[in-house]
Amino acid sequence: MAYSIKENLRNPIVQLREDLDTAERLAPQLNRENVESFLQLLDRIEEQFALIESGEVDLRPERSRQISLHHRLERIPGSVVSAAARAGGLRKLREQNPPAEGFWWHLDALIATERRRTLRRLAILIGGIILVLGGIYFIVETFFPPDPNVLLVNDATNALTELAIEGRWEEALAVIDRTKDELTRPAPELLIWEGVVSERLGLTERAERSLAEARNLIGDENENLFWVTLGNTRVMSNDLEGGELAAEAALALNPTEAQAFFLLATIAETRGELLQAIEYYEQTFEYAADENPQLAVISRVRLGTLLQTGGGFFPDETPTATP
Repeated sequence: MAYSIKENLRNPIVQLREDLDTAERLAPQLNRENVESFLQLLDRIEEQFALIESGEVDLRPERSRQISLHHRLERIPGSVVSAAARAGGLRKLREQNPPAEGFWWHLDALIATERRRTLRRLAILIGGIILVLGGIYFIVETFFPPDPNVLLVNDATNALTELAIEGRWEEALAVIDRTKDELTRPAPELLIWEGVVSERLGLTERAERSLAEARNLIGDENENLFWVTLGNTRVMSNDLEGGELAAEAALALNPTEAQAFFLLATIAETRGELLQAIEYYEQTFEYAADENPQLAVISRVRLGTLLQTGGGFFPDETPTATP
């Protein structure tokens, strides 16, 4: 009888350790074929702990391994989310595996929250650029009457930034329609917002029409400005792929466009691709140093921040500081 009890206790522990071995091996090489079984495995490990810990068994080493695995997923959630996206998305996998209560089934929400934080930081960053030009703004406001159209567009874009970060597209479109009715002439920036919000709502024809009108107003001589503005607006609306395409279009016109590299750096940072972000920030500084010193300073600050916090972002690599 004593031997039987010992075997009954040993076998679940052996199975738990084997499952932990498998999970640790799978974590760095997730793909569309194994991501669902990996998430199910995490569920099974959690159930095994609940079952075995009801007895007098010391599972501290195994629990430490589980905690380490969970920390890895929280630190690099994109590995799970990207693999799940190729398998139909985490939402679909949750529906197929109820109740899917473990945090590992909801890493897409973790990434969405972090992206919103990054987008808010980007909004503050852009606001910082505006503050750098505060002296010019003060002079204009003091000695020249403000353009009502500019004020309307500024108010609208401030509201649209917040609505986009929160994904409130219908409300954003209402702000755009209301502002357009009040303007005495079309505003390219607002038309770009209209195009981006329409894209998010699936209004393809309206999006194409708005973006074409904005591009025409900006003119061929400033086409770079159109693509950079479009890319920034898409990123603010959490469309990283669309923002990347716009940045690449700007670089196709001018391979040294600093604002396009800054946009790509922001996208890479938002995705958690920190080494790539550092490279883009360095290119931003290189090309902005002479023509856009404010942007050069901001890119240097972002670069320094990433290098200082690199220990939390690069679990397997140590970033090399820029001379």
